[in-house]
Amino acid sequence: MTMATASERRAGAPRVLLALRAPFSGRTWRAFLYLLTNLPVAVALFAYATTLCALSAGLLVTVAGIPVFAAGLAGARGLGAMERARARALLGVTVAAPPPVRAAGGGVVRWTGALLRDGSSWRQLLCCFLRFPWAVAAFVLTVTYWALGWSLLLYPLWRWTFPRYLGQPGIEVWNPDTAPGTFSGYVETPPEIALAAAVGLLLVLALPRVTYALTVPDRALVRVLLGPWPGAAPGPGTGAGPGAAPAPHGGAPETVRSPALREGPEHRES
Repeated sequence: MTMATASERRAGAPRVLLALRAPFSGRTWRAFLYLLTNLPVAVALFAYATTLCALSAGLLVTVAGIPVFAAGLAGARGLGAMERARARALLGVTVAAPPPVRAAGGGVVRWTGALLRDGSSWRQLLCCFLRFPWAVAAFVLTVTYWALGWSLLLYPLWRWTFPRYLGQPGIEVWNPDTAPGTFSGYVETPPEIALAAAVGLLLVLALPRVTYALTVPDRALVRVLLGPWPGAAPGPGTGAGPGAAPAPHGGAPETVRSPALREGPEHRES
């Protein structure tokens, strides 16, 4: 009985250490950086897409509207390459580039027609629209959760700022004038401070999983809209295949050639 208990403790120790180390791991902070940069990037992509559509629609009365839109689709492909690189660097998601646009012969007309017929260019323009609403929501949720977790965990260290600068004994949970009782409405006593720090610790320990979960929609958008569809040959220089670079959080890369592939080794904490 004693030997089994000791063995169970030795087996459980690494998991505890991994759980304590996970909020400070590079993988967690890279995902956090991805979610933070998502908002300005999504705003820029949305502004690009809306400006392109509005400008092209305004120029449809002339011949210039169609080639301007085709040039915008080419620009969307470049933005898609930037987003694949950002996902690869910060999330460890390696998605092959779609096949290049090939026009039969030269000339602006053939090049415009090839771009307008290219489904991957339209999908990358669509990604500029779809990324924006989720980026706003994910940014708000990420900043709120991280700020709440770390501020509660470190509350014993910065509680002194309330009586010195704010004229109140601690965090106000509710207005003591509207809800009189044994609890003053402030987190001020040692047990209350310890409870707040304990809640913060739980939030911080869950922080890696929450942060990773908030990146799932972005991973899906990158796979479905920015890569080649099933059956299409990937573009050159994608880094896909056996020689793909390792994921930034360690382990094998999450190489995706089609949206049907499932999550890879990034489920392991590093």
